[in-house]
Amino acid sequence: MKVGLLLLAPLLLLSACRPPQPDPQAAQQIAALSARIGTLETEVAELKAGQRDSGVANADDVTARAAAQSCAIALARALELFRQGSVGSRYPTPSQVDLPDACES
Repeated sequence: MKVGLLLLAPLLLLSACRPPQPDPQAAQQIAALSARIGTLETEVAELKAGQRDSGVANADDVTARAAAQSCAIALARALELFRQGSVGSRYPTPSQVDLPDACES
């Protein structure tokens, strides 16, 4: 009887070391997640392509903003030069303002 138990013990241990069987529910979840990842990667690629296309369309906006900023800087410089050269350190009235060339376009 003891000999039978000694032979049976290694068999039980070997059967306990068997690799786990795949879980069908986990396989379904992995497949669903893989599909979702594929969809998201496609959406990201489309968004990146759209940004590249809209970057060209916004060139006029960028140019207009740069021109406006250049005008603002030139006007601020002209107003400050007027103030520094005036009696009483005052800024010009609207009728005294000469727009800089950057603002004439």
